[in-house]
Amino acid sequence: MDSQAIILAAGSGRRMHPLTLDRPKALLPYGGETLLERTIKWVLRHGLERITVVVGHEASKVELVVKRLGNANIDIVENPQFREDKNILSLLLALQHRLMPSLVIEGDVIFPDGLLDDAFNPEDRRSLWYSKGEFAPGMYGGIVKVDESMKTADLRIVPEYLDKYSKYHKLEGMLKIGPDQLDRYYQLLTDACEDGVDQYYHIPWIENVQKLDSYVIDLKDTGLTSINTLEEYHFTLGVRLVDTDKLRAIEGHSKKRVKWLREKILSEGVWRRPLAVEKNHHLVLDGMHRLEVARSLNLAAVPCLLFSYNEVEVWSLRKKYEVSREAVIQRVLRGDIYPYKTAKHGFPRPIEMCSFQLEELKDGVKL
Repeated sequence: MDSQAIILAAGSGRRMHPLTLDRPKALLPYGGETLLERTIKWVLRHGLERITVVVGHEASKVELVVKRLGNANIDIVENPQFREDKNILSLLLALQHRLMPSLVIEGDVIFPDGLLDDAFNPEDRRSLWYSKGEFAPGMYGGIVKVDESMKTADLRIVPEYLDKYSKYHKLEGMLKIGPDQLDRYYQLLTDACEDGVDQYYHIPWIENVQKLDSYVIDLKDTGLTSINTLEEYHFTLGVRLVDTDKLRAIEGHSKKRVKWLREKILSEGVWRRPLAVEKNHHLVLDGMHRLEVARSLNLAAVPCLLFSYNEVEVWSLRKKYEVSREAVIQRVLRGDIYPYKTAKHGFPRPIEMCSFQLEELKDGVKL
């Protein structure tokens, strides 16, 4: 049977505020594109040409992204109850639009480059849950227990890790609904929504796990992950909090720009852009003015993206200065930094926006 992908992108992502105040989580940036674009491209590479995207919060912005991709086989379905719905109604609406075997993908899933092809095999008729390995301390959410054949024996949603769940696997935000379970599961979703939409699409399956055969694909070595909090998003981007007193400027700065930037950050109360830092000597390659602002505000730590200097391009527009990786390091070590606007750097990945309250940075809690 033909299959489709359903991407659930309706939620407002309240735990991700302020980054999601004006967009759903699916439009957060990652690797120079939005999560939604990355997901759609992954789906298309795996041969699923029919895609249904369920929208709600800031729906028009999602529609613009879909339109920009220019694929006529991507349909938009709007969830008018997205504020009350956890995601069960979003899935039901997508299946009402097109009732067929589906790969359900939550909008906050991040697909790493080179994810194993067996994540989705159109010839496999089984219903499948996807896990990222063993359930471990610090984790929460959907979990699954399997037998020796990786068949689902138990499904749960839990608020925290307990020792009694040590034999479970941690679910990620994907479900493949196979053709043999499609009609029954659709009816269970319909019945469940009549009782209210403040629930997850997992619930009907949890309550009927013995009637709906399913299996688990373990993707623990692929890097597949999802984001539910700002901390998880920052960590996935590679943002780390680094002690301000460890950071070293490589060139001078403009006092006028520091003053302007300081006032802007104070007025917002939020730190929105990480510094780009060379990881061995803690050289600030991008963000000299933000470093000075952090010092002036007595911040204990600041958000940083750490790079190996070998992966960073280095050049200068000032011919009178020798600028190279080695020269930058040596000048900093001897206390002879470059003048303002001398050293230029190009990074292997975009410097995405972050969001840290200034009070967090005063405390200096490390990620």
